[in-house]
Amino acid sequence: MTSIKSVRSSTRFSYRVSRDLRTLNSTSAKVKGYICLFLVIFFWVGQAEVTQSLQTDGGYNKPYLISWLNHVMAVLIIPIQFSLSKCRGLPEEITSIKKSDFSLRCSLLATVYLIADLVWYTGLAHTTVAVGTTLFNTSCVFTYILSVIFIGESLCIRKVSAVALALGGVAVFSFLGGTSGEDDDEDNSWWADMFIVVAAALYAVYEVLFKVYTERWNTTEIAPVNYIIGFISVLTAVLLWPGIWVVDSLPNSWSVFYEKFEWPDNSHLPGLLIGALGAVGFNVFFGLSLSLLSPVTVSVGCMLTIPVSAITDLIIHGTTFDGFGVLGALMIIASFILLNDDITEAVKNFYYSRRRGNNEGQYEEIESSMPNILLEEDRSRSQSQSRNQMRPA
Repeated sequence: MTSIKSVRSSTRFSYRVSRDLRTLNSTSAKVKGYICLFLVIFFWVGQAEVTQSLQTDGGYNKPYLISWLNHVMAVLIIPIQFSLSKCRGLPEEITSIKKSDFSLRCSLLATVYLIADLVWYTGLAHTTVAVGTTLFNTSCVFTYILSVIFIGESLCIRKVSAVALALGGVAVFSFLGGTSGEDDDEDNSWWADMFIVVAAALYAVYEVLFKVYTERWNTTEIAPVNYIIGFISVLTAVLLWPGIWVVDSLPNSWSVFYEKFEWPDNSHLPGLLIGALGAVGFNVFFGLSLSLLSPVTVSVGCMLTIPVSAITDLIIHGTTFDGFGVLGALMIIASFILLNDDITEAVKNFYYSRRRGNNEGQYEEIESSMPNILLEEDRSRSQSQSRNQMRPA
């Protein structure tokens, strides 16, 4: 009887250790991912406030040039990562990728990302950061749809309901809600809102493509991801600089995208520099978040920029929301909670643990799922110990 109890105790302990190690590794990655996601939110809101001030108050409304410069500045990631790696050269995950495949896919990522930012900054110049941020969070809808198609994300009622709730919140916020404050004017138009939504869809394409490519290349660690982001910046600088000339040559009928090229003066340089450095931080932690978490989790996690940007706008610009605006924002935040697997699983586990309690029946289920070899090894070990104890001295 003692031997059987010893076997059960040992097998339970082995199972728990193995399970706890797997949980610890998974939890560690998620904790790192959520820290990166928090920093993404910080850099996002800060950069948006600086850039909007540069475009409106500073009078330097150059969405394409600002987007291009922000993306090119991320090339600083390469020497920073190289020094952190103690100059050991490129990681094997990068050098093993076929050069033509790597260049083509990074070029596609660079193009989609820059166009998304161009549309985002164009719309942002004609609305508040809080409104723009709230509408931009529709990206979770597009990300979820694309993830189901290309990554194999599960399609379930809970997630579909969360997407519908997010869309409803955006509709309430955009078409029924209103703002008041010192920055209110008639320039806040519906087309600016639509530009923000289009930018959200393009960002979703970038997120899913980034996740698909990094998993295909087996480059989900921090160093390879940073090098990929740096190479995307290099390609942006080399391939997409002609866009500055293109938007300068557009006819008057394209006035939304037309921007006359002008060198920034001394009053514009601080805003450009701060915004570009903020973009470097955003790009670094955005890529790391995508590699450590799923694109859907990153998209819905970015919804936390809504209350952060609303508080920031209230402090800086005195902008407040009416009842419908608050309702729409709450609906979007609620969709984040509903869509996030970690939160719903934690609530579910807490509910069932309180309802069922800890009982011996759970141990029987654990034992039935254990490999038979563990039971045999523990049984042999116990029998050997018994025989040694029975031998005469």
